[in-house]
Amino acid sequence: FDTQVRKISYDSKNGKITLATNLGDMTCDYAVVTVPLGCLKQKALEFEPELPARKQLAIDRLGAGT
Repeated sequence: FDTQVRKISYDSKNGKITLATNLGDMTCDYAVVTVPLGCLKQKALEFEPELPARKQLAIDRLGAGT
């Protein structure tokens, strides 16, 4: 709670996920990401590796707001 995630990194070698936050790094086995569409469109959250092109294209094409 009250933690800002800036980057989500996935290490395919060990299957671990690292979250870079304002409180330091956290490592976990699984992560459920629920980010507002506007944040995804502005790329306010960094993904490593980057999201696949087809997913980024879908995000870019979705409309938001009024």
